[in-house]
Amino acid sequence: MHLLIVEDQDALSESLSRRFVRRGFTVSVSIEPEDILARLRSGAISLCISDIDLSPCVSGLDIYRRVRAEGLATPFVFLSGHDESSEDMQAALALGAAGVFTKPTDFTVLLERVCSVLGIDQASVALATPK
Repeated sequence: MHLLIVEDQDALSESLSRRFVRRGFTVSVSIEPEDILARLRSGAISLCISDIDLSPCVSGLDIYRRVRAEGLATPFVFLSGHDESSEDMQAALALGAAGVFTKPTDFTVLLERVCSVLGIDQASVALATPK
C-alpha cells in the first residue's frame, strides 16, 4: 500500500513517514500542489494523509476538492491543529474525508483508521514492525 503524506511540518512528516514505512507501507511525501495532484492522478497512491492548513495559498481541502472534481477516488485522511469542531474539520467530513484527526495525533489511532479505510488487518502491519 502506497501512502502520500502532505504535511508542511517537516518533523511530523518525517515521523509519520518513518512509522508507516516500518509497518510495511510505501510512503511518498509532498507539499507542492501540482506534484500532489500528479501523484494522485498516477493511480499509485492508495491513501493520502493531508494537513488541512498547508499554506496561505492552498489548503488540503482545496487539493481534495480538485481531486474529487477530477473524478479521483483516492481516500483522504486529514490532520489539523484546530479543534475537532472547527469549520475546516467539519468541512472535510462533509466533503467525504475518510477521517479527520487533531494534532498531535495518536499514531495508533491514525494507523487503525488507515488500515480500516484500506481494508488491511492491523495485526498484519504490526508484524512488520522491527523489534
